[in-house]
Amino acid sequence: MNFPNQKRKAKFSDIELIAIDLISEHMGIDSAYQLFTALPDSLYNRIERSVYSKNMH
Repeated sequence: MNFPNQKRKAKFSDIELIAIDLISEHMGIDSAYQLFTALPDSLYNRIERSVYSKNMH
């Protein structure tokens, strides 16, 4: 269950975030920059980048 008091609407479910985390660990990705460059566009476009550096991609 996503956090109910968040102001932003979640674009990923909790299980999707866990899956991305496990896959990135398996692939040896250890930074947000590496993860964002490795994600396919279909996932990358769902990330709210206002909480990250906007020049990552």
